Amino acid sequence: MAIYSLRLLPIGKTTQRRPFTAGAHIRYIMRRGAVTHHMAARMPDTSREAIRWLRAEERADRKNARVADKLVLALPRELDPDQRVELVRGFAETLTQGRASWFAAIHANGKDRDNPHCHLLVRDRDVATGERVVMFSAGAKEVKLRAHRGKSPPTTLKMIRELWARTANEALRCAGRSERIDHRRLVDQGDYRRAQVHEGPNVRAMHRRGARPVSKERVVRNPAIRRKGMPATRVVPYADIDQGLSRVEYNASLKEFPDLTLTEILALETRSGRARSSGRDDRGRGR
Repeated sequence: MAIYSLRLLPIGKTTQRRPFTAGAHIRYIMRRGAVTHHMAARMPDTSREAIRWLRAEERADRKNARVADKLVLALPRELDPDQRVELVRGFAETLTQGRASWFAAIHANGKDRDNPHCHLLVRDRDVATGERVVMFSAGAKEVKLRAHRGKSPPTTLKMIRELWARTANEALRCAGRSERIDHRRLVDQGDYRRAQVHEGPNVRAMHRRGARPVSKERVVRNPAIRRKGMPATRVVPYADIDQGLSRVEYNASLKEFPDLTLTEILALETRSGRARSSGRDDRGRGR
């Protein structure tokens, strides 16, 4: 069944952990054995040349620039490889309006055979003018300024999510498939069940082996743009969030008790002796 999943993360010169993260991301998504197809527009389409090009672009950026944005898109299993390629190409070209650079790598081999997805990196600069096209990082001030000048509004995350749903559903329709994806929250779809969380092939493999991750406190970075007085980092108490359930166990509980609240589910798990002191990563961070 086709699923909806879209993640967007920025790569900024002041927020990346080390320089040239965008180039390192290309190396990661192009690793041997993982990538089944790759393509690019308005930038080099080979790994080595793309990395070299991104490094040069980053060096030329201002010190607080947003170097690139990376997206991860779940691809419909109902489409064949060629249809997935055209879906990604059409989405990337529409998103960038055929003006900004992008690089895409599709993973659908090995452990990803049942989890086909695409890594898409966008360098949001018009190759002719140097101006931003998608404007991932536009704030309220810039929105008002563009409206005052009669320019089109920046592309919001909600608009990107809607665009992916429309593009993927059109690809499914053209392929003669009845499946559809929906970018909206379950409650907005009129479905009041609790949402499941992402598991991933590695977590499922650990679960089959009987291995359990240990929940620990972790220090994570707060957003680069944050309220005045907010620290740069915060501590996330994963053990308190997990409450003894792994990702697989949490989803299984939702299927077993679809009409119960999480508190009621955890109470039942505790009474049955299935809840444990160790658990998984933060549900709210994708786990």
